[in-house]
Amino acid sequence: MRRFSFLFILLAGIMLLSCGGGNDDDANIINPPVVTDPDTTKTDGASVQSLELADSGYINSYLVLKSVSVEYFDVRYYSVALPVGKVKVSGRIYISKDCMTSKSVKGIVLADHYTITKESQCPTEDTNYYESMFATLGYAVVVPDYYGFGVTKDYPQTYLCEETTARQCLDMVKQTQNWLKKRKIDTAGKVYNIGYSQGGAVAMAVQRRAEAEGMTIDKTYAGAGPYDVDGTYTYMEKHDDTGIPAVVPLMLIGMNYAYKLNLDLPKIFKEPLASNYADWVNSKNYTVTEINHKIGTSRLSNMLQPEFLDSTSAANISFRKMLKVNSLISGWTAKAKTPIYLFHSTEDDIVPTLNTYEMEKKLRADGYTDKNLTVETLPWGTHSTALLAFYLKCYYDLMDQ
Repeated sequence: MRRFSFLFILLAGIMLLSCGGGNDDDANIINPPVVTDPDTTKTDGASVQSLELADSGYINSYLVLKSVSVEYFDVRYYSVALPVGKVKVSGRIYISKDCMTSKSVKGIVLADHYTITKESQCPTEDTNYYESMFATLGYAVVVPDYYGFGVTKDYPQTYLCEETTARQCLDMVKQTQNWLKKRKIDTAGKVYNIGYSQGGAVAMAVQRRAEAEGMTIDKTYAGAGPYDVDGTYTYMEKHDDTGIPAVVPLMLIGMNYAYKLNLDLPKIFKEPLASNYADWVNSKNYTVTEINHKIGTSRLSNMLQPEFLDSTSAANISFRKMLKVNSLISGWTAKAKTPIYLFHSTEDDIVPTLNTYEMEKKLRADGYTDKNLTVETLPWGTHSTALLAFYLKCYYDLMDQ
């Protein structure tokens, strides 16, 4: 217990990050090479290309009284996203200076970030990311900007469109592996996959896609994710309430954009959301908390028109169909090889615990046992509070890998 308490203090220290200057020892980073754009009209998979290095710098991650210097590299690469097809996206890589010097990391940690709505919060803009702490353990940490942020900030984010986001994450991992290999940095051939909240669902979507591609993930850590997207919306609709009002327009905007549903959003939303959703959500100028405050209600019946809430309406049917498509508790069979850790606080006030119970049920039906599936559903506090406990547990586990 002393070690656990110490790590909690350590985690709090890691969150105090200070930005440093640029890294002047690599001309290719200061002056990124030009990458010729591929044919963006083709959608049959992203070609494997070298990462385009756009920026770099360092942060000092404070481990209580010890400061660990961590370098970051902002990169651009190609992936495939709905509805545009092949597209250039972006992300950030964190590696400690010690690992850069020793030419060795313990593996790659793919960090799938939680829900954000403001551009300044995305990985390539914000150095205060929890996930960067894993670099202090000797890992290369890969944090993609989801579509709609970074170099794609002018487009709506494809919120909870799991296949698009999972593909983007895996493409960044693969291209980071190639980049590290070219720099003669040994990765030990290990890949770990971590995410909380929206990132938890992305982590399981990454696991699904990795299995489909035959790519090995050494362990997946998924915390409090909306794995059953349709079930989560059903829960909100049934209770006429949501712990995070911003997700209502985020889901509708994302599904409408990604799948070209042609929903008439101004006629679906009630005021003041109907007149302001483009500014509040699509501008990327406001945080989730700020959007929640602007919406001013947690009740779906105060945000959405009764015609849309009618389950027999054409708009509702097309929207719900896409939610089912993006739910992760069905539509695939897990291979029961990669160890999976599921975490959810029973006091979660935002993502219903039914998601983790349903995911556990699905994985066990696919052959998972207590040997390779760990599920913790304990009273860790609210959704936000439990995030700290989740990352602490991941940190503790990766320390021993």
